[in-house]
Amino acid sequence: MHCSDLFASKVRERDSPILLGLDPDDMRIPQHLPGDTLARVGVFCRALIKSCAPHVCGLKIQLACFEQYGSGGVALAEQLIQQARELGLLVVMDGKRGDIAATAAVYARAYLHPDSPLAGDALTVNPWLGADSLEPFIQAASEYNRLLFVLVHTSNPDAAMFQSAARERLTGLITNWNADDRGKNQCGRMGAVIGATNVNELASWHERLPASWLLTPGLGAQQGDAGVLSRLRAGGANLLAPISRAILYAGEGEDFAQRAASVAADYRAKLHS
Repeated sequence: MHCSDLFASKVRERDSPILLGLDPDDMRIPQHLPGDTLARVGVFCRALIKSCAPHVCGLKIQLACFEQYGSGGVALAEQLIQQARELGLLVVMDGKRGDIAATAAVYARAYLHPDSPLAGDALTVNPWLGADSLEPFIQAASEYNRLLFVLVHTSNPDAAMFQSAARERLTGLITNWNADDRGKNQCGRMGAVIGATNVNELASWHERLPASWLLTPGLGAQQGDAGVLSRLRAGGANLLAPISRAILYAGEGEDFAQRAASVAADYRAKLHS
């Protein structure tokens, strides 16, 4: 099965485009959890994955939040990937990697090769170094049947400072890559990160990239518009909606995981098309 079809089937199976965004902040997780900082983060994440699994199609793992703890944090990320696999969830590795050819190839093997314990079904990549810096990721994604999400129009306030000058060129490149991959009328393996906070532009991005999966961060704490995303889905857009803080920190007590699941279910209903 082509990776794009895998994502589509998971969204249909779960009846949800939501990715549980795992970017834990050890200062905000419930204080009653046992153990040292890393142990508490692990208990927190495992409980949330288990409770939210019925309401989401996958995880978006923010690598930096685990790398900060060194080898133990990386090992925890590997364990969470395995938990997601056992629950039948997709895994998007949010690393925003991008480098010159030789280094990019190593990043691609680390996060896309099926034998790597850090491999996801998709990886976010940064195009800042140019199209040739993306080629090793494209080659690996094709070989290992993975999706890539290229940073195009992100959700942070200063995104347009640099991205506005490059986004039309990126749109053309993504369109061409997908046409080479599957043809212009089928979703290819090159997706785009388009912030859900850019409410007035979301529909135009679907029109520009109809053969791409859109990763749309910004719901929840950043107050993106769920109604706009729901209408886009109804209009045929293939999109994934990662939600982090609004779900992760829904509760502080013993029932934190149940409260998180309730919020995930509410967002699922809002995004139902």
